[in-house]
Amino acid sequence: MQLIVNGEERQVEDTPTLGEFLALCALPSKMVVVERNGEIVPREKYDVTMLANNDVLEIVQMMAGG
Repeated sequence: MQLIVNGEERQVEDTPTLGEFLALCALPSKMVVVERNGEIVPREKYDVTMLANNDVLEIVQMMAGG
């Protein structure tokens, strides 16, 4: 399956949920905001949102600090 993540093509072998994809990328779901095909995905739906071929994801990682 092909995804576009932050403007770059990514190949994924299976059809993961968004939560599984974030774990695969070592991104903690509590520290990111994800837009899928132009719509923000609520954090509580990451584990039930199935990704599809050619989905476009924008992932923004929050940083702690001051």
